[in-house]
Amino acid sequence: MTDLSNDEPAKLRRVSARLPFAGSRTVLALMLREMSTTYGRSPGGYLWAVLEPVLAIALLSLVFSTGFRSPSLGTNFAIFYATGILPFQFFIIISGRMAQSINYSKALLAYPRVTFVDVLLARLLLNTVTQMLVAVLIFTGIRMA
Repeated sequence: MTDLSNDEPAKLRRVSARLPFAGSRTVLALMLREMSTTYGRSPGGYLWAVLEPVLAIALLSLVFSTGFRSPSLGTNFAIFYATGILPFQFFIIISGRMAQSINYSKALLAYPRVTFVDVLLARLLLNTVTQMLVAVLIFTGIRMA
């Protein structure tokens, strides 16, 4: 009798050798799908991702600058509130979307090429890059103003 379990790793190596970078292509495809469904659903999807924290920082800066001469730490209200709001939103958005990622992409998990790790990684990468770009835009805008 032959033991077929020894042949399984060889079969997997042959299949993976035929499909180089298959995992990264899956993650990229899931990221593109995520971009179109999350931010592309409305005309101002990515614009809203930037405007929401900008408006929150502007409102807090306006309200507290009328009552106080300077923030508790530093001299710029906008930087003071941006350094608090942006990391908080980063955490809330990433954790909330990661918690929903498996349910959101459950239909795609029926495909043999798509794994739950691909789904989680795609969502993590897209939302991390988006939130980092939002933070860079806001901090650059505050420093230039």
